[in-house]
Amino acid sequence: DVNDRIDMALVGFNPDTGNPEYQFINISKYKMWNISSVNQFRKNNLTVNVGASIIGVSQKIENQIFTSDDKFLYSFNLNSSVSYTIPNWKTIFSAYYKHNGKSQQFVEGTSEYLISEIDASNWLDATVLKRFFNEKLEATIGVRNLFDIKNINQTRTSETAGHATSSEVLMAYGRSYFVKLTYNLNF
Repeated sequence: DVNDRIDMALVGFNPDTGNPEYQFINISKYKMWNISSVNQFRKNNLTVNVGASIIGVSQKIENQIFTSDDKFLYSFNLNSSVSYTIPNWKTIFSAYYKHNGKSQQFVEGTSEYLISEIDASNWLDATVLKRFFNEKLEATIGVRNLFDIKNINQTRTSETAGHATSSEVLMAYGRSYFVKLTYNLNF
């Protein structure tokens, strides 16, 4: 439970760029609860991690201009990873998955803050790690955001401050690739 929490509310979109614009708001009463579980399973060279959480949030705004109700809003999140090691090759293949459940955000209406829903999204990364020179050098190559997620839908964005806008909100810049080299000095 938190009194007088500062948060951000969507107040509109920049007419030139289409980017969302936010404003700091005072949440009079903020309550949150979270139930989560993390589990790991191993069999020979295979490791599987699975985690899940259910989150409930209640936010009450009371000021001279805007008000809101204080009902609890819920979201479900899931994350997992799978890795397989090939000892003879000194190589690990890994995949990381995250499901962000539907969430909520305040948006500015004409006389009150409205609850906007942000659609669920899924994220998948994959890497290959190879060790060299008695495990002093590690090379990792990978892909982030394999599903190439860029935008997700958000409700009620066209009701904010009289702006008629798209219901898609930028989440990420899309798929990317990386290479990482690590050298262990062993001092």
